[in-house]
Amino acid sequence: MLISYSHKFLFVHLYKTAGNSITSALEPYAYRPGSWRPSNWPTWLTTPRRLLIHQKPPKHASAADLQEILPAEVFQKFFKFAFVRNPWAWQLSLYHYILGQPGDKMFPHVKSLGSFDAYIRWRETTYRTQSSMICDNAGKPLVDFVGRVENVRDDFSEICRRIGVKVDLEHRNKSDHAPYRDCYTEETRSIVARIYTEDIERFGYSF
Repeated sequence: MLISYSHKFLFVHLYKTAGNSITSALEPYAYRPGSWRPSNWPTWLTTPRRLLIHQKPPKHASAADLQEILPAEVFQKFFKFAFVRNPWAWQLSLYHYILGQPGDKMFPHVKSLGSFDAYIRWRETTYRTQSSMICDNAGKPLVDFVGRVENVRDDFSEICRRIGVKVDLEHRNKSDHAPYRDCYTEETRSIVARIYTEDIERFGYSF
């Protein structure tokens, strides 16, 4: 996640959805835990006691998590945004990312699976939708804008316009693999369609 009190925005960072590129671009405007003291609270912030001063939430905290942590006046008034991705492309990118990170806690298990097909079969037993990261328990969106990785530059430009900054977006953490359509069997394609039905329907994706 990334929060800016100077430009009043909150970025909900879903993994493998261009989040590192967006964070890098907007980090100069972000708040850093420990940088404020009671003597220099923003005058508009009336409930500083709950602000994240000494620590920040997990990198991939959900919108619901942030709603719980942050003062209501911040969460309600700030411009909140996130990016999503075609679920089939998302899972392939995540698979290759994990295999490229030996220090990741999921690396030993994913490596032991031996193939992308086996990974998708395992993912069927443990998954989290993108929708659940940006919506409340009733399925109501908690963010004001949902960008798409497939349209990242245009959507990022719109975000910059809304928060009043002008920055370039560099591509970071690029995955190197074949096009996702070439990597699925009928079985694994159907598994993703089944477990990510909510994302597919909410965001209008197809294989």
